[in-house]
Amino acid sequence: MLDAAGKLLTMWSPPEPGAPPINLKSLLEVGLVQEGFGPGFLESIDLDAVHAGELAFPHDGQGPTSDADIELRVALSATQPVRAIESLPTEMRPQPIGQNVWQLVEDDVQLLFRAQTDALEIAMSMPDLDVANGLRQKVPAGPNDPRIRMAASNLPPGEIDVSEMIPLPPELARPLSSILNETTAIDFAADFGTAAPEYRAALLYFQQTPQPSQLYIGRWAKGATSATLRGAVLSAAEKQMSAWTAVTAGAFTLTVDGTAKTVNGLDFSGATNLNGVATIISTALASASVLWNGSQFVVTSNTSGATSTLGYASAAGAGTVIRSHSSVPSAVGVDCPQPASRPMAASMVGCSAR
Repeated sequence: MLDAAGKLLTMWSPPEPGAPPINLKSLLEVGLVQEGFGPGFLESIDLDAVHAGELAFPHDGQGPTSDADIELRVALSATQPVRAIESLPTEMRPQPIGQNVWQLVEDDVQLLFRAQTDALEIAMSMPDLDVANGLRQKVPAGPNDPRIRMAASNLPPGEIDVSEMIPLPPELARPLSSILNETTAIDFAADFGTAAPEYRAALLYFQQTPQPSQLYIGRWAKGATSATLRGAVLSAAEKQMSAWTAVTAGAFTLTVDGTAKTVNGLDFSGATNLNGVATIISTALASASVLWNGSQFVVTSNTSGATSTLGYASAAGAGTVIRSHSSVPSAVGVDCPQPASRPMAASMVGCSAR
């Protein structure tokens, strides 16, 4: 993982001629020790395994906000998760509160740590800690899957200094800050093994004179894909189960593959989490599946290719309109290559093989 990330940074911000390539692990080790971490921290993290995280925070100027509006969910693969916790700096070392959970409270903000058999989970609330428990399972980890996958949207305007958020040395913080400051949205997936054609092409690309500063790598849908409809990211209040269990006769209409499908009689009173809500909707919809990814609901058509489409959800005429609960997405994104200047379509269209 660190080798891949180091190659990414080297391509983004190449070292001076004759200088050695970025050794991300060494930089990270030095940076952590300087910040007060014990050497056991990095040794306890399984760097070759899958790690996943999600972060959402309000922008400055978005109205009254508090630390409660920040959502953080992280799952780090670890060989010794308890040792990793005990190797945190003294001033940020959490206290055990039982059931393999540790709590750190500072300025009315809490951070929870949970030691699993092979993972260290971090979140700001117990519900988000449970969401973190499933993050790694959602990451494709096959031999042909990319080793780095990153997605971000609605990034705040202005200068972002990564070093203010993460204890990283300047050699690493500067290029990361540069990436974020030059980008308003990121949807990035790449494998930077030295044998990868992307890596070889990038080496040649950055040898040009004058040297370019950016390289974009796009996704090509080699095979037919299914239409996908993504909902807005739910706020902490919208995730409260009390708002969902009150719905006993939910309804909506959604056009799937060109046919309007009306779903009604949705009863969430017995659901214990939003995964359960998604399962109830998916069962009733039949022609498409619905999943909760920890932040939003995602609808995927059961078909693929050019005829695989999803339209907007609308009221069904009777019953509780669950679209107002954000259970059916009101925003869409195209899951296949699109020119940057092309406006977003009103319906979601799958990609056909080409």
